[in-house]
Amino acid sequence: MTDMDSPLFTLRQVAAATGWNLGTMRDHFVKGVFPWHEGDGKAKVAGSTSLLSLRAAVRLGIAFQLWSLGVSPKDAFRASTAFTDFGTVPSSNEFGLSRQAGNIFPDGYDTILLWRKGEGARVMPTDEGGFVNINQFICTPFGGKSGPVVLVRVEDVVESVMASLVPDGTLPVSGQG
Repeated sequence: MTDMDSPLFTLRQVAAATGWNLGTMRDHFVKGVFPWHEGDGKAKVAGSTSLLSLRAAVRLGIAFQLWSLGVSPKDAFRASTAFTDFGTVPSSNEFGLSRQAGNIFPDGYDTILLWRKGEGARVMPTDEGGFVNINQFICTPFGGKSGPVVLVRVEDVVESVMASLVPDGTLPVSGQG
């Protein structure tokens, strides 16, 4: 398994891999819109290099996709942690599937992240290429909120980030990315 939590990638590399503008992404970290997580190598002194883990890069990639669909950067980042930081238990979906934090569902299933303002995010499996059953998410309002549901196909983001940062499947030595 690939090491998801060692700080190996510069903010510049992660911005290029995820679609974020480097200045915007850096500003979101400085202002706390994107909080630092365990596994991130926040610069110790001004002017030194901050490094991010592969998990952080995937988190930012998902956040970018949500943001590009109209979700605020803060909500998008928070929602992306539903995939990168939390697993899924079999009782939470109609297929009885589980997955560990940061991993997609097994072959034969797509991994999607659904988000709705006021309800947060949920990671769900769907039949690969099939119908997305979001009824459980829509029909169980949290706090009576309503509004559009935003959907991201997580595999696409993971594959894109991995292809950009780890094209040959081999992680660089810390700080050499």
